[in-house]
Amino acid sequence: MEVKCDKCGRNRAVYFQRYTGLRLCKGCFNKYFIGKVKKTVMKYRMIRSGENIGLAVSGGKDSMVMLHVVSRMASKIKDCSVTVLVVDEGIKGFRDESIRLVVEACRSLDLPYVIGSFRKFFGVTMDEIVEMRLKISERRLRRRPCTYCGVLRRKVLNELALDEEVDKIAVASNLDDEIQAFLMNVTRGDYARILRLKPVHEHTEGFVPRIKPFRECLEEEIAIFAFLNDIRYHYGDCPYLVEAYRRDIRNFLNYMDVKRPGIKFSILSSLDKLREMLEKIYVPALRTCKICGTPSSSEICAACKVLKELGLIDSP
Repeated sequence: MEVKCDKCGRNRAVYFQRYTGLRLCKGCFNKYFIGKVKKTVMKYRMIRSGENIGLAVSGGKDSMVMLHVVSRMASKIKDCSVTVLVVDEGIKGFRDESIRLVVEACRSLDLPYVIGSFRKFFGVTMDEIVEMRLKISERRLRRRPCTYCGVLRRKVLNELALDEEVDKIAVASNLDDEIQAFLMNVTRGDYARILRLKPVHEHTEGFVPRIKPFRECLEEEIAIFAFLNDIRYHYGDCPYLVEAYRRDIRNFLNYMDVKRPGIKFSILSSLDKLREMLEKIYVPALRTCKICGTPSSSEICAACKVLKELGLIDSP
């Protein structure tokens, strides 16, 4: 027997939303999902008229859905434009395919895009960095590949955004990403990093603020939206992915969500309340990196630290 949508009562239901108990058809689910993103954007005033929004797109499901949804949303805002920012880390057999999908989507949607590579900005690829890190004599000083990649990727995104005169960078961090990072920081006692888990970052000279349009969207529902709307994205994990701790946190949260549907939203609310309290008592000092001149919480920014460790730049 065909199950009808609880919203419209006409079409076949294709998705069961456990935390509301609703069965939704494709049309009603799309309306719900886009409405949630729009509500988040409006609540935090993420996108304003006259702004050039940079979409950080990797080719994965989250960023490819963001590419389609947020670009359409921005097109309806007066004098608002979009530029797609793509980072080529230089991971052979992995990044090539994802970049191809991003370029195809940009051409299909008639969106301008720019690609920045680790090779261009740092003189090396991620593949070469992985080899170089093994030459660091003290094992305790070797960082995980994901750490090098994440730090340098953020550096490239910021430089691309500055070059393209982008006002804000939209990243596809979803609700699951935010609460996973929150619990990881809580268990590590790293409360300073909780301050970074906010929907919109303030403007700082030399640093393009980030916005998170998908911050209140479940990863599961982003995947459902991609499937229902035939949005192509790159499958598979990066060959250097090492996230055992985050995976444990993710599994725990998913287990709890099965037993207590809606708990992920409650944890996000707790994150925001704690962050607001911390902002009243802790104001991190912002300095300027002695090497590259970008804003930093210490004398040398994270990107220059890892480049120095790899022997790619000299001390100031």
